[in-house]
Parts: sequence; C-alpha cells; structure tokens
Amino acid sequence: MTHETKWQYSGNRDDFYSASEDTGYERGYSDEEKALVRKIDWMIMPIICILDFLQFLDKSTINYAALMTFKTDLHLVGNQFSLLGSIFYLGYLVFQIPNNYLLQRIPVGRYIGVIVVLWGAVLICTAFGTNFSQVAAMRFLLGFFEAGIYPSLTLLVSTFYRRSEQVARLGAFWICNGVALVVGGFVAYGIGHIGNPGGLKEWQWIMIILGGVTVVMGVISFFTLIDSPKSPSLKL
Repeated sequence: MTHETKWQYSGNRDDFYSASEDTGYERGYSDEEKALVRKIDWMIMPIICILDFLQFLDKSTINYAALMTFKTDLHLVGNQFSLLGSIFYLGYLVFQIPNNYLLQRIPVGRYIGVIVVLWGAVLICTAFGTNFSQVAAMRFLLGFFEAGIYPSLTLLVSTFYRRSEQVARLGAFWICNGVALVVGGFVAYGIGHIGNPGGLKEWQWIMIILGGVTVVMGVISFFTLIDSPKSPSLKL
C-alpha cells in the first residue's frame, strides 16, 4: 500500500487498525468506517456507562445508609464505620493481580457480566448484615469484585477503538462517576421515603434495589457485550 492509496473497508476492524498507520487519521473516515464506529458506540458504550454509573453508586450506598439508621441498627461504635470504607479498598487491592490473570484468559464481555452479577449479589447480601463483622465481610467482597470493572472496561475500549477514538470514550464513562455522585443522592432520598415494606429498613431497601438493578445489568452484559473486533455482530 502506497502513501497515496486509500484504504477500503473490508468488514474487519483489525484491518481498520493496521491500515490506519498507512492512511493516517487526518485523512478522515470513509462512510463505512463512520458507520462501523457508530455501530460499536451503540453496542458497547451505553452498557459501559451504565456499569460505571452503578459501580460508583453501589460502593457509595454505605454513605447513604449512614444518613438513616444504619449505624444504630448495626450497633457500630468508635471508628467501625470508617473501617467499613477502608475494608472495601482492601478487597479492591487484593483482587488486582487475579483480575489481570483472568482478563487474559476469559472473554472480557463474559468476565464483566460475571463480576457485575457477583458484586450486585454481594450488595444485596449486605442489606441483611446484622453486625459489624458481617457487613465488613460483605464490603471486602464488594471491593474484591468491583476491582475488576475499570481494567475490564478500559480493555474493552482499547480493543475496539483506535487511540484517537479512545479519549472521548474513556472520558464518557469517567463522567458517569460524577453523574452518579449527583444522581445518587436523589435516588437514596427517593428510596428512603418508601417506608418499611416487608419490615426492612430504608437503608436495606437502598442496597436491595440497587443490588438487584446491578445483577440485571450483569446478566445483560454477559449476553450482549461483544469480545472481539471480529464479532459477526459488527458486520455492516
């Protein structure tokens, strides 16, 4: 391929990567390339953004619970509440090496689906903790399973997008943290005013509802996230 030769879309994203070195980004995208990028955006970016939104919201539930009767119901004393926040990041740290190992051996879409379901289930279980020790164990596991989400989402973006395309996509799902910070307060406020159906406290319902939504999104991710640029779903 000469410098002047324009690359023609062959239906394979791998060709798109290799050809970009010859054609150069400054030449612009062909109609096929634009259509392909749009299709990838619609297939993975909404799920990526929702998962990032949920991971931030889920780990923050303990802060919303603290504004209710969480501390009293669990008979927390001294710095135990602060320790619950620290224990989350201990689990986060512990899982980093296993996470890197597993990412190299499991299709990333399936892997993301599994860890999302697991941390959603852990959040639901946290709602039924009755003392510091039980909730501390759940917080450790929540951090353990959430630890895999950022590396996985970053890997997914780097798999399907060229460097020039990655900045906007990575920025989009990082923005979701800020959105979750704003929206989370309203969500907690709304759930906190549903009363005590089933004899459960408001803070328990926050964890159950958000955990349930997370589990559902994990299942959706497992079956819909694509793993390879060669996926038949990407054919135009």
